[in-house]
Amino acid sequence: MNPAPDKLSHVHPAANSLNESARRILVADDAPDMRAICHRMLGMAGYTVTLATDGEEAWTALTVETFDLLLT
Repeated sequence: MNPAPDKLSHVHPAANSLNESARRILVADDAPDMRAICHRMLGMAGYTVTLATDGEEAWTALTVETFDLLLT
């Protein structure tokens, strides 16, 4: 039986080369399951993920924070 992998082993190698300010992603989707999947997968890859349930929430987030990527 193999031991459980260290949480850090899930960080994508490319994410390691990014500085903290280049790791911010805004995910805007009305489907709760899709938001949860994106949050988990991107978080495991080392990104800071902010979630929005619709365009209005996404716009509000964009006016108060800076993101490197917006996924819709």
